[in-house]
Amino acid sequence: MTSHSLTVTVADRHSPDLHIPQTVTTVTVRDCDGQTVTVRDCDGQTVTVRDCDDCDGQTVTVRDETVTVRDCDDCDGQTVTVTDCDGQTVTVRDCDETVTVRDCDGQTVTFRDCDGQTVTVRDCDDTVSVRDCDGQTVTVRDCDCQTVMVRDCDETVTVRACDGQTVTVRDCDGQTDETVTVRDFDGQTVTVRDCDGQRLTVSDCDGQTVTVRDCDGQTVTTVTVRDCDGQTVTVRDYCDGQTVTVRDCDGQTVTVRL
Repeated sequence: MTSHSLTVTVADRHSPDLHIPQTVTTVTVRDCDGQTVTVRDCDGQTVTVRDCDDCDGQTVTVRDETVTVRDCDDCDGQTVTVTDCDGQTVTVRDCDETVTVRDCDGQTVTFRDCDGQTVTVRDCDDTVSVRDCDGQTVTVRDCDCQTVMVRDCDETVTVRACDGQTVTVRDCDGQTDETVTVRDFDGQTVTVRDCDGQRLTVSDCDGQTVTVRDCDGQTVTTVTVRDCDGQTVTVRDYCDGQTVTVRDCDGQTVTVRL
């Protein structure tokens, strides 16, 4: 198995909630009042912790609990290590620094939270959830080089989906819950504008579902159908002016304005 570096840059006070399906490595924390990190290993095993003895006020708990660090000037640069059953580590630094995870090849997810921070996650073949300090969540599963980018509440989210992947995005106010679930449709791209408006749902007979919001009718959703025999694409809960494009396995397309 080839190891790669995973980097998560978190907003201040709370680092993300990470569910790492493979192995988890070192946690380094410094100078972030109230910063919280949750680490779960691949099998839910209890992790072992080596604490920062020189840092008063730093606390660490394990097994689906939180790693909490209170502000402490004396512990600048000190390291807290959390190691799972496979010996991998996670590193957390202060408000503006990173969590680094060594993992196998696979998934990458990047988004900007409402404070302009950037979060990047690399995963293998299971679910990873990242939550920033404002509660924004990105959940991804089983896709190579998946990218989700959210700059702020009214920006566009683009999801390139692959077999078995589910992506969930909530905006900075927690008002929008965009979900894309895909089965056996390589190369599908869905562009979502996070704003108030109608909800568009596209589903096919194999269970693929794409749910997006569109406030101005400009969003174009493309569904690529691999198995042409007997395929049916149903659009429901759409808004006037919405366009849906369906592409079959031969590359032929049909575009419908609703």
